[in-house]
Amino acid sequence: MLLKKLTVTKEVREILTSMGAQTGDAEAERLYLLSETAQYSNDEEAVQRTLNDLRQFGPTSPWLEKALLSAGNMYLLKRDFDHASIISASSSSVFRTEIAPRTPIGRPHG
Repeated sequence: MLLKKLTVTKEVREILTSMGAQTGDAEAERLYLLSETAQYSNDEEAVQRTLNDLRQFGPTSPWLEKALLSAGNMYLLKRDFDHASIISASSSSVFRTEIAPRTPIGRPHG
């Protein structure tokens, strides 16, 4: 079963990579999915590279928040608490400065 999952993950990653850069939210989602496939392949360098690409492309995208939370969970499961805390801090910062102000609860009243 694991071998089949890794094969499917590799195929999905190849498709996402062959698509090339998209525009707008589609690109942010593509980068998120690339990060997920890198996690399934246990490729931490690709996870970090994809997170960096996503930070540059879509710093206000909800896909960045999802990718950061997912990467943080990956490191927590590996008991790599140093990386998990860095990812968590980055996720909190993105949420506070970029995402919360766009939600009704995060907007100033008045």
